[in-house]
Amino acid sequence: MLIVDGHSEVSLGITKALQECGDRVAVTYSGPDAPVGPDLSVPCDVTDESQIDGALALVEQCHGPVDIIIASIDLSCDLMLRDDRFVSVADNGIIGTFRLIRRAMPGLRASGQGRIIFLRASGQDGLSARQFGSTSEAALRGFVSQMSRDEALHGITCNVVTLNSPLGRRVSARSAARTASAWHPSVDSALLAAAAKNVKLLASPDADGVNGEYIGVESRLLMVS
Repeated sequence: MLIVDGHSEVSLGITKALQECGDRVAVTYSGPDAPVGPDLSVPCDVTDESQIDGALALVEQCHGPVDIIIASIDLSCDLMLRDDRFVSVADNGIIGTFRLIRRAMPGLRASGQGRIIFLRASGQDGLSARQFGSTSEAALRGFVSQMSRDEALHGITCNVVTLNSPLGRRVSARSAARTASAWHPSVDSALLAAAAKNVKLLASPDADGVNGEYIGVESRLLMVS
């Protein structure tokens, strides 16, 4: 079992829940510090094919073929951001995850019951953030819909668990030129517990008939500013 972007609050909560069920969990992460808790933490920049190859090779060596991928996707953005930052959000999100899934696909197909689960934490605020969020979410829906149909023949299911919140937390980055604000969801324990329950179900052999679904998990979140 491999979780992509193991540093996110959602990923860490899901990791803990799966470990409590006896699963061995490997995670990828970017940045200098490895997350604490997973059975195996592997550095991986999903924009770099060579790092993806190296990370998957290490996971396969330590845990065997990857038959379950849980990908935490951050699609939040703001129209005040520069072009390169806008592109980076997509490259580190759905595009980077596609690269990793493509590399892991032989193992997923060989298992006969591969599982791909996207974690999507929503909660953007502001008009521009909502516009980008709705556009990127439509892209994710199309991606999941097509993959679920294409890979069903190989026993692979592809689903999305969305953690929905009415509020988010704003992180402001000031520069000499302007102030840009990005919105990221704040996650509470009840939301994580509900999401983990759905992820565990979707990852199980009993969920082979659940495919191409978009499952929303609702919870009240607090604003952190």
